[in-house]
Amino acid sequence: MKNILLILILLSPIFLHGEESWPSKLVVDYRSNPVTLHLVEVSDGFPHYTHPKLNGFLLRIAGRLLVKHEKTLNLSNLDDFKDTPQMPILKLNDHTMWTVVQLSNPQAVINAMVKLRHVPGVLLAEPDFLQLKITAARGEKARSESNETRYTAPQNYVRTVLNIKEWPLLAGENVNIAVIDSAFNIYDDSLNIPKIILNYNVHRRERIDKARIEPRTIFNDPYHGNASLSLLWGVGEQAKGLAPQASAILIERAVNWSSDLALALQLAQSAGADIIACPWTLRFTPQIVSDALDALTTMGREGKGAIVVAAAGNQYFNIDDSLSFAAEPNVLVINALSNGQLWPAQKKQFNAILPVPYLINFQGRTLSYSGTSSASVAVSGVIASLLSIDPALSRQEIEDLLRKFSSPELEVQELVKYVVAESKSNRNHN
Repeated sequence: MKNILLILILLSPIFLHGEESWPSKLVVDYRSNPVTLHLVEVSDGFPHYTHPKLNGFLLRIAGRLLVKHEKTLNLSNLDDFKDTPQMPILKLNDHTMWTVVQLSNPQAVINAMVKLRHVPGVLLAEPDFLQLKITAARGEKARSESNETRYTAPQNYVRTVLNIKEWPLLAGENVNIAVIDSAFNIYDDSLNIPKIILNYNVHRRERIDKARIEPRTIFNDPYHGNASLSLLWGVGEQAKGLAPQASAILIERAVNWSSDLALALQLAQSAGADIIACPWTLRFTPQIVSDALDALTTMGREGKGAIVVAAAGNQYFNIDDSLSFAAEPNVLVINALSNGQLWPAQKKQFNAILPVPYLINFQGRTLSYSGTSSASVAVSGVIASLLSIDPALSRQEIEDLLRKFSSPELEVQELVKYVVAESKSNRNHN
């Protein structure tokens, strides 16, 4: 396979731009199978590639390279990498890992990809892609897809919308929920998070200092992140969240670099996440992200499998015929229902469907949180409640329960009652 990929890169027609030259086709891995990307344009010195299944999204190559290699191989010993900044970013097992390498420019990334395919111990070398909409790549207003919340008429708070009459008093107890979102304001009085295990910004590669207050932009506006937190840890008689006793792992990531996403998932696993709420989607899932998901959903929770819950996306596309994050086999994909109509993303079978929108409180205001983002976080809260009732439930058992109580909308109250009854029955038999 390495030789085939190398030939494809070397024999592709070359696109010249100034002093640089770019292959018109670039072969990368998607779930360990080759996918051919096509050069679309070069903007400000950065080449942008795409694929027919990306539906208007581009993959920008900048100056970082991702290398999957055997742990016994020290990349710093290679001539081309002796003086380059490097960071181990994902440990897959005792033998294999991913490292991100900072190079001087996109041309150096392309050249290094070709060279590394000859090096024993290197399993894969790919660009650290930045995923953008076409308009964003061409210099217009850029905004992460994770922040594209469709605003609909406010209705009510989440427990009311889901017709919850009875709920475990200690919902979320002994459960760790990781939320990966654009930004958070943990000092909002509308939240009460009992314990924050980790608060981290993956783009800056640093823990967030509680004392630091930063100016907010469209890239780190905490509205979307806090809306997610409100569904889990909201306070107030009406606005109470679904998992108030859970501990939080908060991971900020505002833009879609492959390395940022892989690091976010690795941090969630290292911090002991039981559930990972991903209220966003990607149109292309790089191999490093697939590897991180596979490790998390098989080795997480002491082998029971961590539960990754993702939004289906708020735009029309066929998930089953895509390269998207929502097409990953180990991800629970959640769609939303408004006024009796499903939101437009298509899939043969969603893992759960919930009605939206929900009211949330944010910095003294009452706002609406809608779309598949809000539905996915609500499902994460439901799952946290189930795990606080029965911690032994595996990822597969959770998936089976969601299917059992969907018709097609998830019957949340009946599901929780069933798990409570099963847990009592099991204790009585023991």
